[in-house]
Amino acid sequence: LASERAPRDLYVRFDIDEGPRTEVARIEVEFVGDHKASRDQVLAQLAVEPHTPYIVGNLERAGKRLGDWFWGIGRPRARITLAVTPADEPHQVVATYKIDEGGDVRIGKVVIRGNFNTDAWVIRRELRFREGALLTEALYTGGRSRLQATGLFSAVSIELLDFEEGRGDTVNVVVKVEERDDHRAYVDFELGRSSQKGTFFKINPVFPNPFGNGINGELSITRSFGFPDVLAAKYQSYEATARLPRWWTRRTIGFAADTELTAFWRRQETERFGFLTSWGGSVGVSRSWQRAGAPDRDARSIAATLHYDFRKFGRTEEAVRLAGNNGSLSTSPVDNRTGAIGLTLTLDQRVDARGNLSPLTPDHGYKLEGGVSFASRYLLGQDTFIKVHGGAQWIHQLTGRLQLRLDSRYDQGIPLGNAVLLPEVERFFAGGDDTVRGFDEDRLAIELVEQPVPPFDGLTQIKTLPAGGNIRLLGGVDTQVRLWQVKGINLASAVFVDAGSIVNTFSSFALDDIRPAVGIALIRALTPFGPLSLEYALPVFPREGDPTQGRWHFSVALRY
Repeated sequence: LASERAPRDLYVRFDIDEGPRTEVARIEVEFVGDHKASRDQVLAQLAVEPHTPYIVGNLERAGKRLGDWFWGIGRPRARITLAVTPADEPHQVVATYKIDEGGDVRIGKVVIRGNFNTDAWVIRRELRFREGALLTEALYTGGRSRLQATGLFSAVSIELLDFEEGRGDTVNVVVKVEERDDHRAYVDFELGRSSQKGTFFKINPVFPNPFGNGINGELSITRSFGFPDVLAAKYQSYEATARLPRWWTRRTIGFAADTELTAFWRRQETERFGFLTSWGGSVGVSRSWQRAGAPDRDARSIAATLHYDFRKFGRTEEAVRLAGNNGSLSTSPVDNRTGAIGLTLTLDQRVDARGNLSPLTPDHGYKLEGGVSFASRYLLGQDTFIKVHGGAQWIHQLTGRLQLRLDSRYDQGIPLGNAVLLPEVERFFAGGDDTVRGFDEDRLAIELVEQPVPPFDGLTQIKTLPAGGNIRLLGGVDTQVRLWQVKGINLASAVFVDAGSIVNTFSSFALDDIRPAVGIALIRALTPFGPLSLEYALPVFPREGDPTQGRWHFSVALRY
């Protein structure tokens, strides 16, 4: 207020008289030289209605939109000039767009540089730049996106020679790529400790692109060891994976899809089954569709995977002795065999702050996933059942430092025939680093087993074992705050609530079947390959067998 001014203050007053509104009376279109587009097509792309307010920025954006449309029909050199003149009526203007389409532009020679490991035919097939083809925005941006989506290159650039200066109807193209892998083969070594494997080492020979055509594969040998018995293996596995990219399958069988073949053998010590031996393999055929990010929309990936899985489990159980010559046997072998075919659909729009896909370190976005599989004796299995699953993740940036993440997952097995429960090795378990923190591994639901205590007659003990079920429900809320940055890596902390439930039927579900836990991530490093987090959590309503004092967790990447 003027009364509050100091003696040396300057008092400024603005009087604004808006006057009558100026409107766009009509849109005029003038073509210069040969033109492919009609006047009606141009007006439809401009999308400027008569008698709308005269705003220069809106008219300029309409011209830019029209230029992009010409780029899309193969006339990237189109020039659009806007001229605004007064109309006959007062407070109205005429917007005139003068258009020089510049003629069609076609692709000339295509030269590829930097592919010292990948065959040129792979790049040309994904690029789809055929000599003589009409150069459109979809072809130009799509070719670059397809090359980036191969995963073979760390950088891709496409240069149109003399594109701006030239007036010819062809343009030569130079494609420069940087190979992601410098070697055709290498070996990774790992040493670590986990709740499932104990202390373990891993040898991982990798063949990223050994033949130059994108086919890749890897082997994995994992074995745990203990002290003082170094050779005692709580966990050991052997795995092999081969991947055939879509351009290879398109070339051989005419169907463009990524194919993955896996085989494994695994032996691990479990609380529920003792030593569980499993082996099997799978064949997966997947197809993905990606949308690049733009100023007005985020990038997006849609994927569909059709897969066949075969697995066989072997374990031992305490024997029930029958009359005969088996009185010395204390255990008997039990085998389960499953063959199943399934379909999984995924929509992933987890992006960074610029709108580019970033599923490992998202700034915002969401992911939806759903699938179904069918197991049958006709697919080399022993049992017949259906499994369905669904999952969702939503990430929202509340402020520059504060991020909210919601997670949910649903799994259900539906036994067919006369069965009521899934085979024991196919049931769903929860608890631990990847599902509900605050609980021991696979111990969200437990089973109390009464056992005798030899050699005392009449003396028993209660043992708790992990319990699985036909249905698993999981959910979580995570609020993360970025604290500071060390050598380019953001360090954060978070508080979270996890919850889950293991039941056999929805009709038997009750509220007390939901097991919640709360926790805090003391430190979370937001690395380019996903968050590394040291966390502590404890059950909200502990029961018998739960860690009442809570437990520590170390997690890598996003859960689920």
